[in-house]
Amino acid sequence: MRNIVNFTLGHYGPDFAKNCFYDSECIKNATVDLKDPGTARNWRWQKCREVAFLQPAPAHGSQRSKHLTLEVRRSLLLLALLVLVLVLMLLMLMLMLMLLPLMLQHLLGGPPAAARLSQLRRAFAQILIEQCKYAFDGLDPSNTAGGIGPVPFNKKFGGATMTPKDGSPRPTRIFFTDFSDDPWARASVQSAPSPELPYCLTTCNGCGHCGAGVPQNLTKCRDEQTSYVGKWLAAARAELAGAGGK
Repeated sequence: MRNIVNFTLGHYGPDFAKNCFYDSECIKNATVDLKDPGTARNWRWQKCREVAFLQPAPAHGSQRSKHLTLEVRRSLLLLALLVLVLVLMLLMLMLMLMLLPLMLQHLLGGPPAAARLSQLRRAFAQILIEQCKYAFDGLDPSNTAGGIGPVPFNKKFGGATMTPKDGSPRPTRIFFTDFSDDPWARASVQSAPSPELPYCLTTCNGCGHCGAGVPQNLTKCRDEQTSYVGKWLAAARAELAGAGGK
């Protein structure tokens, strides 16, 4: 346990899990300065309301665990809360979830570690739902009937093809960039939907989330991004000037 804590502190620093991203009170505060501590509230709202991070995994072909569902036994909710507090105190949110089943089996006996891990996953999903409700005035990510989640979002913006199905205009001037070892890349487009929606994938061993681990010599996608954004900004300035703007 001490080795894990020391690794987390050494790799991520002493402030890991102390910022707004992990603080429900901070996320709930609509007046928080977005420059410091970042865009945690924006991301949490998007996750709770639109991109459906909390939705159950598909029955077939999913890379997410089938045990990560929105159902939970109320008897496990308090346990999950205690688990979350412990995880935050030890600064190892995800690693702690892997170790808790063995600890609980040793201390309490009962179901095998695999069964307890399944229970904890369901309980943890419920904790995230409760955080959404707390931070955003009762917003329930599981309320699909109320228009919450990916269905209305994809209908408006077009999903992977970026072709809206509700009559909304098709988006333009968006540059999509992904990285080969980033799990989030599967939630992105997989190719350029149109010339006005270019896509670039950086591929390497270790090319991770937000470009972490990308070698300095792999600049193709960054160069393309700079070129496209520069071209679009120039075009926007010309359009504004032609319309009498500044």
